[in-house]
Amino acid sequence: MTVKEIIVEALHDPQNWTGEGEVNWSFVDSDLWLHPDAANFEDQELFDGLNNFPDSEIPMTELIDGVHTPVNARVTHPLP
Repeated sequence: MTVKEIIVEALHDPQNWTGEGEVNWSFVDSDLWLHPDAANFEDQELFDGLNNFPDSEIPMTELIDGVHTPVNARVTHPLP
């Protein structure tokens, strides 16, 4: 996976969004650095990938049961 693909995957996780429909970038950042494929990249590449991620790539959200959820949402790190 590329850095961008890892970030996109994290952005589709409903746990990485606030109740107001905003991206929780701290959670996305954590998912990026903890992703198994992140080991294939230098630290600077991960840093730059997140800081330069285009707003146009952030998924739209929809209101489901009163919760803003990314369209095509999927949990990337389900709880056991």
